[in-house]
Amino acid sequence: DNSSDSSTMQWNTWSVSLSPVTSIVDSANGIMSVDTSDASAATGIGIQLSSGETTSADSYIIDFSSSFSGTFTSDGASSVTIPLSARYIQTEDSVTAGTANGKLVYTVSYF
Repeated sequence: DNSSDSSTMQWNTWSVSLSPVTSIVDSANGIMSVDTSDASAATGIGIQLSSGETTSADSYIIDFSSSFSGTFTSDGASSVTIPLSARYIQTEDSVTAGTANGKLVYTVSYF
């Protein structure tokens, strides 16, 4: 019918949101508390999450109040790797040794 589409093709995207089950120490800096239901839990530390393979760059630190996203590749790959990293970070002046487990719910969306 002689119609044309001049729009640019866009690749599908994915997004991930993370919701700690333990309490949030600092949402903007991606720090959640360790699971204190264990009587031998460590104190004075939290778990900091990043959306990269390392937490050394502040630009990758996860903000729990928002999701992060990416674009699927155009090579026809049947899987996608979403890099996530975690590290322990001191949150109080005093730290005691113990178990330092964390729990969170992640939601992956794609469109």
